[in-house]
Amino acid sequence: MKIAFYGSSLVSSYWNGAATYYRGLLSDLARRGHRIAFYEPDAFDRQKHRDIDPPEVVADVLAQLGLPARQIVEAAQSEANKLALRAQTEEAAARGIFGAPTFFVGDEMFWGNDRLDDALELCEALRAR
Repeated sequence: MKIAFYGSSLVSSYWNGAATYYRGLLSDLARRGHRIAFYEPDAFDRQKHRDIDPPEVVADVLAQLGLPARQIVEAAQSEANKLALRAQTEEAAARGIFGAPTFFVGDEMFWGNDRLDDALELCEALRAR
């Protein structure tokens, strides 16, 4: 079946919480053999605020910054980097981290941007001791 889908955006979740939902839904329909055409308006500058999931988008941003895009993307996708990420994820789980941003001052965990001031206040108090 041919399906035409008109939605906010597939390439950007900027002011668009449905982007991930659209991606999953349309990927599943495509896996089932349907032909999908997705149409999106260029609203709210979403085209300028593209998500950086695909390596090609990351490489393009890195190249625009004058950085060695190919080497950086290859290093990011390397097995050594994947193993390091798994180890950090396991450590985060062991410490009880459940969201971002999370801050630790000693063993005390602070979660969320609204708790940054509390974490900094504790740092100052510990430094003053």
